[in-house]
Formats: sequence, C-alpha cells, structure tokens
Amino acid sequence: MFERTPEYFPGKSDKRVRNCGLRLVSFALRPVRFLPSFFTENHRTVCNNTYRFSRRLFYCVTSEMPLQLAAMEKDVDINKVIRQHAEMEDFFTGGFAVKGKNSVPQQPEQQDNAAAAEAAGELEKIADEVHRCRKCDLGSLRTNAVPGEGNANARILFVGEAPGADEDAQGRPFVGRAGKLLDKVIAAMGLKRSDVFIANILKCRPPENRDPRADEIISCFPSLQRQIEIINPQIIVALGAPAARTLLNTNKSIGQLRGQFHEYYAGLGRAPIKLMPTYHTAYLLRNYSEENRKRVWEDMKKVLAELGLPVPEPGKK
Repeated sequence: MFERTPEYFPGKSDKRVRNCGLRLVSFALRPVRFLPSFFTENHRTVCNNTYRFSRRLFYCVTSEMPLQLAAMEKDVDINKVIRQHAEMEDFFTGGFAVKGKNSVPQQPEQQDNAAAAEAAGELEKIADEVHRCRKCDLGSLRTNAVPGEGNANARILFVGEAPGADEDAQGRPFVGRAGKLLDKVIAAMGLKRSDVFIANILKCRPPENRDPRADEIISCFPSLQRQIEIINPQIIVALGAPAARTLLNTNKSIGQLRGQFHEYYAGLGRAPIKLMPTYHTAYLLRNYSEENRKRVWEDMKKVLAELGLPVPEPGKK
C-alpha cells in the first residue's frame, strides 16, 4: 500500500514536506459511509480506522495539499491498523498492496509451476466426470472411459475421433497400432509423447469402431471443449475427418481440409487456435503409401514451422 519516496510529495506546487518519507500510492482514503451489503460491521470499522490512521500520516492526494503530521493517539494500535489494511485486500482491487520485505513477487518459474499444477487439477476433474458419465448408451457399453492424457501445458493437442479396442481395454488414448504409429510421428517431430496432449472427440469406444453418432458427439464434445480451454494449446492437430469436421463445424472431406491451417474458436473473448487437419494414423495403416506418408509429414512440418521449432532431418533424432 505504501512505498518509500523522497522527503517531499510531488504536486502542482511541488511543495516539500519535511520529516516525512511516505506517500499514499493509489488514492486518498475517505470515511466509509456507504458499503456493499455483504460488508459486516467489522469491515466498516476497519475502513474507518484505516481512514483515521491515514489522515494523520499521509499526503492528501485529492486536495494536493500536505497534511501536517499529528501526534498519534495513544489508543491507536499501528500494527493492528496495518494488519487490517492487509485483510481488506480481499475486498478492494484498486491498487492496495503492502510493499516491503514481505511483498516478494513470485518468480516466472514459480508462476508457471503453479499454473501447470492448477491446469492438471482441472483436467483431473474432467477425467473424473468422464469416468462417471452415462449421458449416452456408450457409457453402459464401454470397458473403460478414455478422457485423454498428456502435458497440461502442451503446445500441441492431438485429437482423434474415438477410442478403439485397445484404448477401451486400457483407458488410455492411442495405445494400439494406430497409437504406436502416432508415437513415431511425434518422435519424428523431435518431441516426446509427454510433450503433447492426446484426446478424442468421444471418450468411449463405439461398437465395432463405427463412426461417432450425432447424439454421442453432443454428449462428449463439451468435455473436449473444456480440455482445450484449460490446456490452451497453440496448435490442434485433428486426426481424421470426424475430428476435423467436428472441431471446424464443416462437412468438407479430410482431403479438402488437410495441408492448411484453420481456426478453432474456443469461446467468446478468446483468441482462435490454429488447427491442422491431417490423416488419422489408423487410415495410414489401412491405406499406407509413400504419398500418404509424405502428406502427413508435410502437415507436421507446417506445425513445427508455425511453432518455431526445427524440423528434424530424416533418420536423425
């Protein structure tokens, strides 16, 4: 709330006030007459005590005239008043903050770690909800729900259409043959699986791996939307037509969509996220050709370039 200044207070007259090295940072305090309904009588007392204390010590900003220093009343507990200032920070947001040895800002690394922990906690809550979900028939047919996994602060989010048999058995995304191929794609990009986040449009396996139905997407998609908002990746890679069509709200084919960046809108007031559609790794296994492999790799090179990451040379890790 207070900070050390030279032995005068700046103003239109620049009049110096001797024997005083403090000034009020944000604005002059006034007696509190009108307070929100949720303020208790104790809050009113704190505010008025703060005012009486401050008018004896500090420069009055609104009048731009120095106040004479008065003797402190014997019944005023200075430490108590200062402590009350700190308590009132929960109710004011206009620049009140005690400045001193105890006010040590968090280092960027500490802030990042705290943000990562908070994001991981929010993702765990979504995972718990997914495991309890019975919004559609798939909830009663599955062996395990597959919420998704990976880095809560991932720069890249891979999104497929739905879990398969292996994923349903283990409760993890992309762990079958298509998942092993995706791991190779990620490694070829110079990344590890732990660097990215992997999820699906549906959180439960459809019978016989059929395409997701509209009612199933409507039930599952909000969970993925919340995951995207929490992770806030720089790029989403949509694997296959169902994922790309759902995220982009389009009926275009994957051949028309892939190879170029699109924009996914996470919500009002949020910047769009770049989205790169490409072939699903399961499609590559079914229709493997050098041409299809090159197409997927070209898409991934564009993702790396957009992130400012180097493109590894073939055959090198």
